[in-house]
Amino acid sequence: MKEFPFLELIGHICKKPAMYTGGSVKETLAFIDGYRFGNNVPISVDIFDRFVCARNSFPGNYTWGSVIISCAKDDNDAFRLIEENISEFIRLREEISDDDELIQYVVGQLAEEGEAEKIFRQFDKALLSGDELLLRSLIEEHHDAHLLWQAAYPEGIAVQLQEISDVQPIRSIPVSEDGKKVKIIAPGWPFPIEMNFKNGKWKVDANPIIQFRKRSNI
Repeated sequence: MKEFPFLELIGHICKKPAMYTGGSVKETLAFIDGYRFGNNVPISVDIFDRFVCARNSFPGNYTWGSVIISCAKDDNDAFRLIEENISEFIRLREEISDDDELIQYVVGQLAEEGEAEKIFRQFDKALLSGDELLLRSLIEEHHDAHLLWQAAYPEGIAVQLQEISDVQPIRSIPVSEDGKKVKIIAPGWPFPIEMNFKNGKWKVDANPIIQFRKRSNI
């Protein structure tokens, strides 16, 4: 493997993963992680994970591998994303050495958020403040919807949390082929939130949140 420049090695791995691993995406990601942490290569640094998160509009607490798996439509797309993210990181790292400047640059290159992401941000804000009227308008009907606005944060804390949330990236990932069902990856959320496009509007499927609050007696 040392015969190849690093990017060439990554290209070989992504094109013929079975030659290096069991062939699956997860095995390939594990192989690359093992290789990068055991060798002095361009992606050995911690900033690489932050870069992949920022480039793909994911919260910074995700690993780069989980971002790839979440974004990929299929295995072929995953291998493409692996090579693409690594190549771009190495290219930009040669131009921008400061970690924070690199992340700021990447965030600045992101496309404007779509309608689903904008609606989710409204929902997130309404959930913090317990805005019943707004929450009702943004979610799919649910007989226990009242649990969403019965546990609002104190005003001061809600404002602080909202300020943090406003500057964090979120990602909308298509779930259905027609694009009318997506899942939202957002900071501070322990699980993705699904949204559905119905009657010309995006609606939040709040059922997982409601069930979580039931289990937590909130």
